[in-house]
Amino acid sequence: MIEGMIRVDVADADDGLADCLESVEHGETVLLCRRSVPVAEIRPAPGSRSTSPSAALVEHAGDHRDVATALEQSGHGAIAARLVHLHRLVDEDPEEPRIPIESLRGLASFLLNEPRLPIPRLGVGPEGFIQAEWRVPEDGMLALKFLPSGFIRFAAVSAPVQPGIERRRVNGTLPAPAVSDAIRAFTDLLVQPADERQDHP
Repeated sequence: MIEGMIRVDVADADDGLADCLESVEHGETVLLCRRSVPVAEIRPAPGSRSTSPSAALVEHAGDHRDVATALEQSGHGAIAARLVHLHRLVDEDPEEPRIPIESLRGLASFLLNEPRLPIPRLGVGPEGFIQAEWRVPEDGMLALKFLPSGFIRFAAVSAPVQPGIERRRVNGTLPAPAVSDAIRAFTDLLVQPADERQDHP
């Protein structure tokens, strides 16, 4: 079972559908199974407002410690520790721009809405905004920059599908809820087992 997911057999889902949806509304992911074999996930829609305690804490975070606490509570302890470390580095250097709380909230909200993603590499851009990067299988890359406006700047490039075929690229700046859809082909590759990958985005 994938950590953080509720596992429900399809035979039991009819009677428990309301309970499943309530769990999803609270930020949980439900793994639907047929005879104990996973067949589908029900998770919060990208950009939906989760009512989980972690999501509420992120929304009302006053500083980086509140964001780190929310991430720790949602199972993202390594990311929380990295954010605390980055914040400490920025605080120690008076030349570095401060990390806006809105940028930290943006990262945390994105990760809470995309719980299946692996741990990203995190950094701070020259303007002080949080950046997250993932290596997409077969030499691809996904990079996100969390702007204080609530928008996310994104760029993704895939590996070539076949020799002689150009890589697929997507980039832009969109409101946070729209980014998940724009990069879905790339995030799906990040969580798909290698033996199930046939084509690249």
